[in-house]
Amino acid sequence: MQQVRSPRVDRIARLIVAGCLVGGPLAGMVVRGSLPSPATASIARSVADYASNPGATRAVLIADAFLFLLVPAALGATVLAWRRAPVLALLAGVVSLIGWSAIVMLAAQDALFAVAGRQVYAAGQGAAIATTWSNEPLVAGTIGAFIAGHLLGTVLLGAALWRARAIPRWAALCIALSMPLHLAAFLADFKLGDMGAWVLLLVGFAVCARVYVAGWDVQVASAERRVSSAVPA
Repeated sequence: MQQVRSPRVDRIARLIVAGCLVGGPLAGMVVRGSLPSPATASIARSVADYASNPGATRAVLIADAFLFLLVPAALGATVLAWRRAPVLALLAGVVSLIGWSAIVMLAAQDALFAVAGRQVYAAGQGAAIATTWSNEPLVAGTIGAFIAGHLLGTVLLGAALWRARAIPRWAALCIALSMPLHLAAFLADFKLGDMGAWVLLLVGFAVCARVYVAGWDVQVASAERRVSSAVPA
């Protein structure tokens, strides 16, 4: 028996995916643009900077709460490439899922730095706690998974979208280049370049969002139903 889906439910689902595709990179842009400490600063310096810049710290913590949108965003982009590049899309989706899921540890680290900088701790105590926590194997391993996963995952995702021609190739290229450029800007402590890298991801994902809003999945499903109905039983 063929399952009948409500057009209204379909549209709501597509709008949610589109919202994640735009909201996730926007949250990342706010976090990277608002960080009160240089990218390569020591933990002790970061704790002090978070404490002395409460406005920027508050913006970072609020944006951190929306970073999880990058998980469904990456999966939504993966779906676009699935039918024409299934193997590459599967690999991109798995690696992206590992990487973007692990970003929760960076959000937790931001919260720890903010708390450690409060004046209730004796001089240096907060920084010592933050340093010890950051060096824990679980924390370091999860952050390592984020770094490798989101870097390689976005490259693979851009490649899958390029091969599938699910979006214009320039948009797929934006996605593929975004996080490698982000890493390079991070290591060089070049905040403007870092923001530019996140803009590339936002542009690429926004094109994917537009495809969902236009009803791509509904059109594909309708075409498949027409093909299946034309095949003799």
